Amino acid sequence: MLDIGGWEFLVVAFVLIMVVGPKELPKMLRGFTRVMRQVRSMAAEFSRSMQNMADDAELGDLKGTLEDVKRGNLAGVADAIDPAGNLKDSVEDLKKSATETGLQDDVGEIRNLAGTTGDGFAEVINQAPEDDAKAAASSNTKTKTGSFDKMAELDSYNSGLAVGRMTRIGHLTELRNRLGVALGVFLLLFLISVAPLPGTTSNSIAYQVFVFLQAPLAEILNAKGGGRMIFTALHEGFFTQIKVGFFTALCITFPIISMQLWKFVAPGLYKNERKAFLPFLIATPALFTLGAEIVYYVVTPMAWAFFVSFEMVGDNSALAIELEPRISEYLSLMMRLIFAFGLAFELPVILLLLARAGLVTHQGLAEKRKIAIVISFVVAAILTPPDVISQLLLAVPIILLYELSIFGARLMSPPENNEFDNS
Repeated sequence: MLDIGGWEFLVVAFVLIMVVGPKELPKMLRGFTRVMRQVRSMAAEFSRSMQNMADDAELGDLKGTLEDVKRGNLAGVADAIDPAGNLKDSVEDLKKSATETGLQDDVGEIRNLAGTTGDGFAEVINQAPEDDAKAAASSNTKTKTGSFDKMAELDSYNSGLAVGRMTRIGHLTELRNRLGVALGVFLLLFLISVAPLPGTTSNSIAYQVFVFLQAPLAEILNAKGGGRMIFTALHEGFFTQIKVGFFTALCITFPIISMQLWKFVAPGLYKNERKAFLPFLIATPALFTLGAEIVYYVVTPMAWAFFVSFEMVGDNSALAIELEPRISEYLSLMMRLIFAFGLAFELPVILLLLARAGLVTHQGLAEKRKIAIVISFVVAAILTPPDVISQLLLAVPIILLYELSIFGARLMSPPENNEFDNS
């Protein structure tokens, strides 16, 4: 349920009228409806494209497997039907067996007969005897031929590995392994965060992080004579520590998750593409951290001071009204603000990536400036507590970041032809 106050609605309406104007408001609403229809159409087209790509990839893998079977390329077949590597283990056993029986030296003889490796082996091995005399020349020859078959299988497998061909299953396996590394690090850091520090029974890293998060409120309450925080359910304190530990582990693990995803994607990019993505990789955590710092050092002190101002001193005719915040509600509000500001500050990264991909231009972003201003106030009203101060403190940076994105998109746009036309 959206937690939007009446004053925030008034601010959005005021901004809408001032920016768009009463005469242009119906036109803008019709344009917004048209844009939403285009977005839904683009989403449907993207879904169809992804499905077609998946079908094409599956068909390509199937064709590749059939070609591997025809050529006798056991490596390609192993990647397609045996990604766990059981076939490789079997071939290694064959190699060990051939070495123990003294047949390793016969590989050179096969190479001389075939004149090549890989497919040549299959040709020699699968060639039928020309006559009965050659077939019955020696029973020892048959034994050696079976061993040659095993060694040819080994050489074909190793040559396929050297090519480095990876199927869709191989890619998914690699992604699973990299995400498994990130998940393992996250679970380890989570356990370290919630575990009591040596020599204590309740003090932990998660507890210290919660003390840090409540510092803005504690400073305001101590200035007014002191205060306290409470929990009203038996399990509330425990689960609050769990949430803090999860939040702490996620923040620390985020660079590791990003690095694992980058290592998965980077081999498929060209060198210039990797260089182009590097600034965005650096800017993403930096902008998120900037948004979180603005929340902690600017937004929450002002917002908490505003909320605490509604306390009332009791007298003979009225009871005192004092603030006693619940720890779970306070933590949820702080995490909501941190993630809201952090994600909002990623706006330049998203828009500049779209500009580099050619999906948006600085002219188009400038033309949609009025709509962007209104959307900024609407998003700020949804993500922030129901007060005008926090709404303004989020909406104004979003607008400034939008203008910064327009400037960056202008720098990234290719020069027009007439700029170099001397005529």
